[in-house]
Amino acid sequence: MVFSLYDVMNFLWLMASTCSCFPISSRLMETTKKISSMAFSLHDGTKKKESELTRDQREQCIRQLPGLLEYYSYMFSFHNVMIGPMVWYNDYASFIEGSCYKVADGDPATDKDVEPSPNGAVLSKLITTAICGVIMMVVMPMYPTSFLTEPDFYKMSFVEKNVYLLVSVSLTRSKFYLAWKLAEAVNNAAGLGFSGYNKEGKATWNLLDNVDIWNVEFSNSAKVNIDSWNKLTALWLRRIVYDRAPVMNTVGVFACSAMWHGFYPGYYIAFATAALLWFAGRTLRRNLRPYFQTSPQLAFFYDCLTFVVTRFCNVYGVTPIVLLDFKLTLYVLGSMYLYINVGSILVLLILPEKPKSKPKTE
Repeated sequence: MVFSLYDVMNFLWLMASTCSCFPISSRLMETTKKISSMAFSLHDGTKKKESELTRDQREQCIRQLPGLLEYYSYMFSFHNVMIGPMVWYNDYASFIEGSCYKVADGDPATDKDVEPSPNGAVLSKLITTAICGVIMMVVMPMYPTSFLTEPDFYKMSFVEKNVYLLVSVSLTRSKFYLAWKLAEAVNNAAGLGFSGYNKEGKATWNLLDNVDIWNVEFSNSAKVNIDSWNKLTALWLRRIVYDRAPVMNTVGVFACSAMWHGFYPGYYIAFATAALLWFAGRTLRRNLRPYFQTSPQLAFFYDCLTFVVTRFCNVYGVTPIVLLDFKLTLYVLGSMYLYINVGSILVLLILPEKPKSKPKTE
């Protein structure tokens, strides 16, 4: 129902627009996540039996219909109304009530009876924001993504195109890092995002962490790479789509994510490519990884190889989102022979999904 209304509104906006494509504002995207998550949580808490719920659903279910004040406070909380990050209603309610700061018996921080300070977490995220801002303002303009549509780009060799794509699109991520880390810092400064105490009794503020920059930039797995980007949206998709879809839940997640982003063709090409990469990466890992675990040297070589492959797959898959236009995307990726798409399809056609045997480790 939520997505139907959302798509109708977007369609009317499209019809009223003078251009063929239009931007979906982050505000609408965040509102969609909040309304849908609240609706499903309320359904879990009022319509389903306790035995039908998973542990995660029991924690997030809403037992009683919130009042208008609670609802609008959640929907329009000033510190995440524009770009998030996504917060679930129960987590927001415990923040408003102050119950999120209470510790259980036996917790290493039971002697702390005051609200933990977010200053350390805020400072750390502001430093990250500043670094990303410098990269975005100083370095990123040196390798603009607009060059991808220039005639000189098509004169490059296959290797040169991939290297330029790697540098240019990787630098483009800095503006997303800046927005998300700044949003995390703002929410933490407001007191939202406290996730408990670690074993040393130190307060942690990672409840609303939306991106793991290290894993995005240095992971050697397409799955880890995808899971580390826009993590709270991934969590929303898992809880709303993956955990509830009766069949093809992974495909449903990618399809829903594309619809949620908007109507630009680039989104659908990007998420179709991401789905291909996800399945192909899983198949490759199951079939090939065991042969590289027979010695430390082979394992290290495998990690290095998958690191490089993941870097190029990442920027290739994100390129349609950068370009958005259907023809431009086909021109750019076609000039590289659609090698990631073709390679992923061949992997899925040739290799078995589950290998029959594994080599013995020495």
